[in-house]
Amino acid sequence: MDHSGLLPRLVAEGFNGPIWCTGPTADLLGVMLPTARRIQEQDAERRNRRADRADEPPIVPDLYER
Repeated sequence: MDHSGLLPRLVAEGFNGPIWCTGPTADLLGVMLPTARRIQEQDAERRNRRADRADEPPIVPDLYER
């Protein structure tokens, strides 16, 4: 994930060029990126439920937003 985890943000910010990787890496990304998104969403939900955050704006997962 350390080399490919920000690919969604790169694309969300307008990159539309080729992304080069090996076949096995492409296979892994098909599993890793959706899993990373799900974990980020769950973390944000959990943090937003905390009572000490009641007066703060909600945390929005931003890896895939922009």
